[in-house]
Amino acid sequence: MRLFTQKRGKKPDDQTPGHGGFELFKAPKREEKLFPKSTPFSSLPARFAIFIIVLLIMTIVYGLISYHPLPSGGDRAGEDIKCYRGIIERIHAGEGYYAAAGGELQTRGYPTSSVFNWRLPTLAWFMGHLPNLDMGRALAIILAFFTLALWISVLQKEVAFPKLILGAFCLLGHPIYSLLPEVFLIHEFWAGLLITLSLGAYARGWRIFSLASGVLALFVRELTLPFTCLMMVAAYLDGHRQEALFWLLGILAFGVSLACHATVVKSLVIEGEVIQEMGWLVLGGWSFVLSTVHTHLYLLLFPGWIPAILLPLMLLGFAAWKGPVGSRMAWTVGLYVASYCCVGKPFNYLWGMMYVNYILLGMLYVPSSLYGLWISASRCKPKHCMLSSISS
Repeated sequence: MRLFTQKRGKKPDDQTPGHGGFELFKAPKREEKLFPKSTPFSSLPARFAIFIIVLLIMTIVYGLISYHPLPSGGDRAGEDIKCYRGIIERIHAGEGYYAAAGGELQTRGYPTSSVFNWRLPTLAWFMGHLPNLDMGRALAIILAFFTLALWISVLQKEVAFPKLILGAFCLLGHPIYSLLPEVFLIHEFWAGLLITLSLGAYARGWRIFSLASGVLALFVRELTLPFTCLMMVAAYLDGHRQEALFWLLGILAFGVSLACHATVVKSLVIEGEVIQEMGWLVLGGWSFVLSTVHTHLYLLLFPGWIPAILLPLMLLGFAAWKGPVGSRMAWTVGLYVASYCCVGKPFNYLWGMMYVNYILLGMLYVPSSLYGLWISASRCKPKHCMLSSISS
């Protein structure tokens, strides 16, 4: 696609970042591999490497102690899906979104006083205007496997074949989920899939496609806001001023839409309806974060202590992922992990679908990161490292 590429040997008219030509249409320069062989841990001072190793072990131990299993039976998740289906079916029968959502929320006993219990109308309106729900499921399958194929095309140009297979295996979560009944009705499934698509499109050099996917995810689920803000700031810091401006315009459009949504919801709430018992700022900490990670399709097959071991390792892997794509991946995961430490109730574990589909890609860098830490730590004699640590 000529729109997204630049002929070799030709220099742009103006090489100043953000000036000269419509730079949003140009693929990002790849001055280094998306998946470099070396990691920053290979050249760390010995005492810093030891500190990271100790911190890694302590985080794993803390996770093993503090983790709580997912709510038994998945009753709340199942009820949520029934509610989403009910809203879509009522829209398909001719009702407006707010009438349909209000009726389903009240019938099923959901608190209606909080705006955030009313999903944005984008997904339900779209699904409700399809000929049938099977078509919605088919679209989810197509998009999930297209996203997988896009990431495979990125991986095959940057990594050896064994890593390509491992990376593709790590990204199979959403495609398999899309084949299951009812999962395509979950807003977090679509938002997480679109975020994965946005990151893959950016890695491929399709920056307009990346922008469109990210902004669409924001209109599906407001939990996408940390990701879109990150992409805007990253584009600005990289010198892509026009791209950052378009991300900002998308965020502002979402803000206007959310304000209108909140106004309509507030006008529908009447006295005597179910009230939200407590706010969303719960400070669930590391335990809640682990429950969100546990929603990955693979990890659901294992006991709860497995995410407690894997998450710190995956974060270590992302910390070693250099380059513009690696930094966006690492910061995206880091933002969601930090946010979920503070926000979210125990039954909101499905929020993990916002980021778990690509979080396993951090495992690609775990072996080299651990090896780099070991090499750095082994440069120092035990007595000297202990004295240096005390003096610091």
